[in-house]
Amino acid sequence: MGAAGFEQRVRDLVLDLPFVAAVVLPLLEARSALRMQLAKLHKMLLDQARAELSLRMLEAANAKGAVGVVNVRFEAVRINNNASELLSYGTLVY
Repeated sequence: MGAAGFEQRVRDLVLDLPFVAAVVLPLLEARSALRMQLAKLHKMLLDQARAELSLRMLEAANAKGAVGVVNVRFEAVRINNNASELLSYGTLVY
């Protein structure tokens, strides 16, 4: 069940329970806001990681005597809900 399905199911369950709904519905809104913020932060973290990988790649290329790197690729893999892996590679230009 996805996030939207979960929220709708909870709303359906508390529909006839006004006291419970008064507690649960604000919590659902907070949960939704937190999920959105987490997605933004995750994107910011991946952007920062890409920038660091680019810098490391250029430093490694310079150490090997190359003048640049072309055909650079980034791959992001989500390992689980709490971890992602970012890989970069490219071709050195001498």
